[in-house]
Amino acid sequence: MSNWQIRSREVIKFTSPDGNVFEGLWRGNSVPQEKTVAIFNYPKVKGSIVQDLDVNSSRYPMTIYFEGPDNDIESQRFQAAFNETGLWTVVHPVLGEKILQPLSFSPLIDPVGSGNITAVTTEWVEPISDQLILSVQELAQRIQEQQEQLGVQSAAQFEQNVTQDTAAERLAVTKLTGESLTAYEQTLQNLAELNADINEQVASIQQEIQDTIIQPVIDIQSLAGQVQSLIELPGLVVNDFFSRLESYSSFATSIFNLSPDTTDTEGINEVSTQEVFLSAVIGMTGIIAITADFQTRPEAIQAIEDVNNLFLTITETLDSIQSNFSDNPIDIQYFSQSQSFSNAALLIAYTSAYLLEASIDLKIEKRFTLEKDRAPIEIVITEYGNTGENDENLELFIATNGLKGNDILILPAGREVVVYV
Repeated sequence: MSNWQIRSREVIKFTSPDGNVFEGLWRGNSVPQEKTVAIFNYPKVKGSIVQDLDVNSSRYPMTIYFEGPDNDIESQRFQAAFNETGLWTVVHPVLGEKILQPLSFSPLIDPVGSGNITAVTTEWVEPISDQLILSVQELAQRIQEQQEQLGVQSAAQFEQNVTQDTAAERLAVTKLTGESLTAYEQTLQNLAELNADINEQVASIQQEIQDTIIQPVIDIQSLAGQVQSLIELPGLVVNDFFSRLESYSSFATSIFNLSPDTTDTEGINEVSTQEVFLSAVIGMTGIIAITADFQTRPEAIQAIEDVNNLFLTITETLDSIQSNFSDNPIDIQYFSQSQSFSNAALLIAYTSAYLLEASIDLKIEKRFTLEKDRAPIEIVITEYGNTGENDENLELFIATNGLKGNDILILPAGREVVVYV
């Protein structure tokens, strides 16, 4: 007997999450697998730019046949087991043991045409191994790596897009950089000023940028690195996520307002300078997330929405600017995020995954209405167990409920309060 015949089995065996075992006949199935790819189509460019983002999980569409006098009962038992939560162990007739997640179940009930057999159409997906699921610490590391890669690709794209054949083209970079520094002083500088060392570094980099942009030929790679360092520093000062992201969002909005009025090479230089600042902002969203001190799950979930909204706004704005150049000859087109988009998208994906994973260990918000007059300290001891080290639980209760004056001593019946447990 040949090897494939030895390896093949006559039946397919299923073990549900709760340990229920089923055996059925099997005639064959496909195992489709797809890749995730990013496809970029640009005006006046024949063909597409494709970036390979790796494979998706394999799927297993399988039809199972239960036979015998109790085939209908066994089919119903199999269907009931589909309500169990978790992964199934499947001993496949050809592929051997697989750990699969059921997706769909559809029995063919035909007692007249095939009374001795019940056919059940199912579909399964093979999840990634638990060993491949990243921890919070690993996700934080991936975010830092993606920020670095985003910086590299953004700088390379900046250098590729900028031309310096004329004084006007160089002036376009100088002008947009100077206006961006003004926007920085109005939005991000206040964060840097909270830390003397950071503020000193910011001042030093600002001077380096000024020295770079007044050169007869601007060193674009150096300018990109200086911009990225300048954008990063204010975000390292405090650990409050929302105040930092608001400052970076305000800065991004200010940069949007600097969009060029022309679509010539000078305009391309201006929007390319815009983009290097905005890409640095995207890179900082992940860093802000992994250095934030979230207290509750709603905060972490809100952070996911805010990070994705900022990324979407930046991407849509750059795409909108790109459309202004669509009528240009191909050699003076502007293509937004042509080299950096996949790194930016991965950074945002890792950031969302990090926040979701981190939220599991955070506190849950609990709201209730007081049925009688109660003192805040009594509520805190009841809900938290104690007032906390240095009364931190009591201070949290006062802050999150906005208590002032007499409210700190006694709260009236009918007042809604919130605690985090």
